[in-house]
Amino acid sequence: MYSRFKQMINKTNKYSPTSEDGARLDYNQVRERLSYLREKIIKEQALLDITPNDNIVLKSDCLEKLIVFKVELRKTENEFKSVKKWFDKNNLPYPHSEEDQK
Repeated sequence: MYSRFKQMINKTNKYSPTSEDGARLDYNQVRERLSYLREKIIKEQALLDITPNDNIVLKSDCLEKLIVFKVELRKTENEFKSVKKWFDKNNLPYPHSEEDQK
């Protein structure tokens, strides 16, 4: 999936699927990844919030994971925007949208 994304000089992604079916698959996979990352961020933040201040090792571990998840989330959000832009450019409905169900 990710090999169809090319990062441009201006930090945006260019998305080039091989087919509409491939684009639909990518759309679904990227959406799932967004949900997964958001859930991981919420859980790590909750753990960080309840961790005692004197537990430096656990706090550091939580902060490190939060940073990684947030960077991945930002990257995945950009990929999702690229996929959506491809659907818009090709006048195709997003997978599972109301228009797609027709």
